[in-house]
Amino acid sequence: MTDVDDALDLGSDWGACEECGEDTPDVLRVGTLTDKRILCKECRQKNRRQSPPD
Repeated sequence: MTDVDDALDLGSDWGACEECGEDTPDVLRVGTLTDKRILCKECRQKNRRQSPPD
């Protein structure tokens, strides 16, 4: 699989969130091509609030 295929594979799907473990229909693969995590909408919002500004 190429980097382009990896980038295209990022998207929303049904699955378990890696942060809270809840199985929801709104999980999203987030991160870079080398450091991907699958988070639900609620955990993504929490992470966004906790991350320091760039």
